[in-house]
Amino acid sequence: PVITSGKWADNIVDIHGDVGKKWLEQLPETISVYANKWSLDILPPFEELSYNYVTPAITKNDVPVVLKACVPDKEVICEIEALRVFNGNGISRLLEADTGKGVMLLERLQPGLFLSEIDDDEEITQCALSVMQRLCTPAPANHKFKPVSEWASHSFSKIRADFGGGYGPLPNNLIEVALNYCKELTNPPDEKMRIHGDFHPQNVVSSERDSWLAIDPKGVVGDPLYD
Repeated sequence: PVITSGKWADNIVDIHGDVGKKWLEQLPETISVYANKWSLDILPPFEELSYNYVTPAITKNDVPVVLKACVPDKEVICEIEALRVFNGNGISRLLEADTGKGVMLLERLQPGLFLSEIDDDEEITQCALSVMQRLCTPAPANHKFKPVSEWASHSFSKIRADFGGGYGPLPNNLIEVALNYCKELTNPPDEKMRIHGDFHPQNVVSSERDSWLAIDPKGVVGDPLYD
């Protein structure tokens, strides 16, 4: 059965309000529709659900894949476009997508260990760099990716809007540190490289195809130092 409750579902409602509630109500039907459309055998979802419904599946040809369903918004559109442009270089492959519905069929990375599960900081750094170097390439001439400076600025503005001009329960000193880092690592005139945008060890996964590969790109351009 499709899971439509729990902390991840609360996150959906917190972010998307009534739109999120309706999306959750329709989620079982959505999963069923795309399982039929793409001839999938749906397996139980991953335990690490946070802001999207992500579940492993098997195709009719016994190929392991991932079905990802998101509340449709601009961020999802950018993610799908980024996956198309990266085309599997340093990142999981996009196999199918319905942009309007926010549904993606993705390559399932196996054995699927998160880079965060490694204990050696030096090894984590070297593996992360190898993935980052593959992702950071010049953006296409007429791309539609958002500059990371704009994306980050919007994120901080949303925090203040959500908490009436402050940071709510978030530690003020850490938010100020983050703001300063963003100012140092973003420069709109120089934002011409494709980057991940949300690069951290739980968005890097072990893969038989290419050692380590990224997942969940934001679809932004910026200075590679931002990642």
